[in-house]
Amino acid sequence: MTTILIACGVAVFCLWRMRRAHEDAAEHWASGLARDPLYWIGSVMALIVLGLSMYMAREHMGFTDAGRWFWSAELILIVATLLVRRTLKWRYG
Repeated sequence: MTTILIACGVAVFCLWRMRRAHEDAAEHWASGLARDPLYWIGSVMALIVLGLSMYMAREHMGFTDAGRWFWSAELILIVATLLVRRTLKWRYG
């Protein structure tokens, strides 16, 4: 019974987020933000950060030699993504 409630809760949350994402996307297109190359660069960088994080979690990388390089790349990408987002907010906000 608990599993069914959790599954229903997750499904409702996903539907709610899809509706909000559609509204946000329409708002971005109307303002011209979605046509900006910085918007797409920021989105791709965020996906790369997510993918790199998932890869590091799967491989259980600590602060070994290879792990340090991955953590450094992750930190640099996070900072760069935040800077791109700040630039977009400054430009369109």
